[in-house]
Amino acid sequence: MGISPAILVSYCGPVEEGERILKPLRSFGPPMQDLIRPMTYADIQNLLYVFQAGVQNYWKVDFLQGLTEEAIDTIVTHSATKTSPMTAVALFPINGVASRVGQSETAFPHRKHHHQLFIVSQWQDAAESDKHIHWTREFWQATHRFAGVGVYVNELGLDDGEDRVKLAYGANYDRLVALKNTYDSTNFFRLNPNIRPTV
Repeated sequence: MGISPAILVSYCGPVEEGERILKPLRSFGPPMQDLIRPMTYADIQNLLYVFQAGVQNYWKVDFLQGLTEEAIDTIVTHSATKTSPMTAVALFPINGVASRVGQSETAFPHRKHHHQLFIVSQWQDAAESDKHIHWTREFWQATHRFAGVGVYVNELGLDDGEDRVKLAYGANYDRLVALKNTYDSTNFFRLNPNIRPTV
């Protein structure tokens, strides 16, 4: 199975300015498709909606310390061996306004890492699960040496334990436990990567 690379971009501001800024990206070579156009916020959010009802999926995620040549080579090499045509590998940049917010200003503290690697396997036949999950874990283990500390909470998997939940919130975790103790001491809101109350 081959690799089909794509670049997704978003410019939030005047259309004319966005066209000027994105012109080099659109003119450096002939793309297979150029779908850049004015979009609503909802359209942008659905660009990466890859999860569909009835489709099996398993994913692993890391923030990267940097996008070195060795990291890129490892990502490309493993991407080329994917076991399902529905599988996707994405690199998300974390920069701009997101990187200018203080680490303690919101629950999400990981604003110093500039790239997030997202490996998501998808397949239709449940009998193939072991094969695709094994591929995803091997890929993640190969790239985990390039990882920084932390993980994005929305992309934790079912097999990520409490230690990974703590990594998702970093130094903010204890403050969130205090909030949980105050407003949800019975752990009613628990069907998620859970912050457990301590009272």
